[in-house]
Amino acid sequence: MAWNGMGSYNLNIGQNLKVYVNEALYSTYSNVNNMSFEEKQRLAGIDTQCTGPSEQKLDPAWEYYTVKSGDNPSVIASKYPGISSDDIMKNNGITNTSSIQIGQKLKIKKK
Repeated sequence: MAWNGMGSYNLNIGQNLKVYVNEALYSTYSNVNNMSFEEKQRLAGIDTQCTGPSEQKLDPAWEYYTVKSGDNPSVIASKYPGISSDDIMKNNGITNTSSIQIGQKLKIKKK
């Protein structure tokens, strides 16, 4: 705030801010103001080609469960005898239980 002469935490659209950049990273970020949005996203490690959630192709070997409010892998697994929360996480590439989202379709292996 002091570097930018700010008296509060409020920011304005288009406001330029001074930020600290470690000298070792200066060359990486020195041209950031001249980069396109896509270039900045790539620099931050964000995929710019993603236009939204892709439509999953439904495989008949699987059942699909749509996540609802309050769900977590354990709650969902309890609805499918013989399926564990670890099975659900592994089969859907989930590493963090808090990353599942309402409306997300999860694959459940048919028994």
